[in-house]
Amino acid sequence: MASTSEIAASLTTAEEHLRDARDAFRRGRHHDCVYHSASAAENAANALILSLGGRVPRTHRNADAIQFIATRLKPGWLEEEDFKRMLAALKDLEAHVVKSRYPVKVEKGTFISPDRYYTDKMAKDMLKGATFIFNVVKHFLTLL
Repeated sequence: MASTSEIAASLTTAEEHLRDARDAFRRGRHHDCVYHSASAAENAANALILSLGGRVPRTHRNADAIQFIATRLKPGWLEEEDFKRMLAALKDLEAHVVKSRYPVKVEKGTFISPDRYYTDKMAKDMLKGATFIFNVVKHFLTLL
């Protein structure tokens, strides 16, 4: 099982990424907002995975890992609306951990930089999702 310091560090890192995402959004740096939002969500999810005795996946597929662990250890959580919404939001954000850092393929043979791909609405939605994930994870951590 992970140490309490690793779990706490994951939550602190998530909080720092949320702060960076909000700052990037205010400055109109949408790709940075998306990156930090996705990283915040991933780190918050890591804290929950570690708290449940799991290992952090290196594939950026934390929603699957949480669902796998919850199925075995906390099946009642899978019926809770906030938990289900958190998993869905996490799945939406997972692809952007990598996508927000590299050229994005928009059609066959055409790539654009992340700063041209991400819009204000996309960034706002992802920041909102990351904030929701962080808050839900904190709530479920109190139940352990």
